[in-house]
Amino acid sequence: MGLLSSINAFLKALFGSSKSKKEEVPSKQKLTLSELKSWISTKEKESLSLLEKKWSIRAQELQNQIQKINEAITALKSAKPRLPELYNQNKALADGNRNTYVNACEIFLKTLDLNFPIDGLPYFEKNFEEAFTKFMAENERAFAITKEFFTEESVYLKDLLQELYNLLTKLKSDLSEAKLNELVKVKQLYESLSLLMDQKALLTSELAQIEQKIKTIESEFSEISNKLSKINESSEMVRLKELEKEIEEKSKKLKDLELEIYSLFSDIDAPLRKLAWQKPEYKGFIESYVNSPISSVLHDSDFKFESVLIALRIAIESNGIVVGDKKRTKILTTISSFLNDHYLQDWAAKYSQLKTEADNLKKQLQGFEALSQIQSLEKKKEELDKLKVNLQKKKEKIQKKIEKIETESLFSQLSEGLAQLGISLAPEAKAEVNPQN
Repeated sequence: MGLLSSINAFLKALFGSSKSKKEEVPSKQKLTLSELKSWISTKEKESLSLLEKKWSIRAQELQNQIQKINEAITALKSAKPRLPELYNQNKALADGNRNTYVNACEIFLKTLDLNFPIDGLPYFEKNFEEAFTKFMAENERAFAITKEFFTEESVYLKDLLQELYNLLTKLKSDLSEAKLNELVKVKQLYESLSLLMDQKALLTSELAQIEQKIKTIESEFSEISNKLSKINESSEMVRLKELEKEIEEKSKKLKDLELEIYSLFSDIDAPLRKLAWQKPEYKGFIESYVNSPISSVLHDSDFKFESVLIALRIAIESNGIVVGDKKRTKILTTISSFLNDHYLQDWAAKYSQLKTEADNLKKQLQGFEALSQIQSLEKKKEELDKLKVNLQKKKEKIQKKIEKIETESLFSQLSEGLAQLGISLAPEAKAEVNPQN
C-alpha cells in the first residue's frame, strides 16, 4: 500500500502540474493611451530593425531576379521562331504580340524601384502586387500568341516572372513576422484618435471659458439689479418719481391743449385757405397758422390773427365764401369760440405756463444723481445682456461641434488593432478619450 500510495501521489502531482501549466495563459499587456505613443514608437523601431536585416537579403534576391528577367527579355527579343514557315505566314501577328509583351515586361520592371526608406516597405509590397496582377491580366493574350511562335524563351521568361512573384510572397511573410502593417495601422488609428481628442479638448476648454464668462456676467447682472433695487427704495428716488408724475400730468395737459387748438383749426382750415386766395395780403399769415397753429399762436403777441378771423366771418356771412349750411353754422361757431373772451390769449397763456412748469420740473429731474445712476446701470445691464446672448450662441455652436466628434468607432478599431499585436487598452483609456465622462 505504501508503494501504491507513492505512485498515486506521483501521478497526481505529475498530471496536476501539467493541468496547471496548461491553464497558465499569458495575459495581454495593458496600456493607457498616454503610454501607447511611446510603445508604438519602440515597437516600430524594433519592427523596422528586423525588416532592415531581412530586406538587405530580399532586395538582393529581387535585384538578381530582375537581372535574370532582363536577360530573358533580351533573349526573347532576338529569339528565332519555333516554326519558321508558320511565323512567315503570321509575321505581323507574331512580332506585334512579342513586342507588346516585351514592352509590358520592361514597363512593369521599371515600377519596381528598390530604393526607398525601410518604412516604405509595406507600400512597395502593395504596389508590387497590384502592378504584377495588372501586368499578368492585361498581357495574357499577348503572352499566349508569343508562346505559339517563341515557346522556349517566352515560357522561360514567364517562369522567371513567377519566381519574382514568389519573392513577393516571402516579402509578405517578412512583413507579417515583423507586424509592420499592423503597427502602421495602429499608429494611424492612434494619431487619428489623438487628433480628435485634441480637438475635443480644445473645444471643451473653450466651452469652459465661455461658461465662466457667462457666470461672471450673471454675477455682475445680479449686482447691478441689487444696486438698482436700493436706488429705487431711496428717499431721493421717491421724490424723483413724484417729479416724473408731475411732469407726466403737465405733459398730458399740454397734449390736451394741443388737440383742442388742432381741432378748432381743422374746422376752419378750408375757408381760411379760400380767404388767403381772395385776400393775398393775408396769405402768408394764414399759411403760417394753418401749417403750424401752435407755434403761430405763441408767437402772435398782438394776436393779429383775430382780424383775419373777423374778415373770415364777414366773408362767410356775406357769402363771399360759400359753404354748406351745416358747415356754415359749425365754422361760424368755431370763429366765435376763437373771438369770444380772448380765447387765443388765454390758450397761449395756459400753454406757455404749463410748458414753463414742465421744463422747470425736467431741469429739477436732471439734477438728481439717482437718475444718472439708474441710466448708467440700465445701460450696463443692456450691454451685459447682449454679451450674454452672444456667448450663449457661441456656447451652443461649440457644444454641437463637440457632439459631432465621434471617437467610439476609432477607439474600437484601435482596440482591435492592438489585440492583433497582443496588447489591450487599460480600463482608464476609455476615460482618457472622454475625460468629461
